[in-house]
Amino acid sequence: MRRRTNWPLYGLIGLLVAVAVLIAGIVHYFTSGKHSAEKVVDSFYHYEQKGDFGSSWKLFDSYMKEKMPKEQYVQLRPHVFMQDFQAKSFKYTIGHFKKLDEWNTLSDGRHFTNLYETTVTQTYETSFGEITIEQKCYTVKEKGEWRMVWDY
Repeated sequence: MRRRTNWPLYGLIGLLVAVAVLIAGIVHYFTSGKHSAEKVVDSFYHYEQKGDFGSSWKLFDSYMKEKMPKEQYVQLRPHVFMQDFQAKSFKYTIGHFKKLDEWNTLSDGRHFTNLYETTVTQTYETSFGEITIEQKCYTVKEKGEWRMVWDY
């Protein structure tokens, strides 16, 4: 008499394990710091693209808010990029995010730890032709929330 194997049962168990690992990976990605940091940078430039500079300013960390008060930022940012360039809007791309253990600002040596660095490229269609600006952006965690920092 032949012995019956449980291959279909093993296949089902293997499939369930694979699905569980996939779900765990997806959950980890969407709750990871990198994903949250990416979301902050994208939200920041999305607000800027819409001309909502007050909302983008809110995504700065306290260091940036000290350096650039809201009233000054909301007036200066659109003046330089939209009025002087005569651009109605811009396109942007966000580069690869790199995890940094620590980083210091060039201007005053402010020290940050556990952050992400990326490069954002903004392209404006202006009365002077196409203008592209590349800027390093950093995301830091402040009071449990990811926030934007520039090096200036």
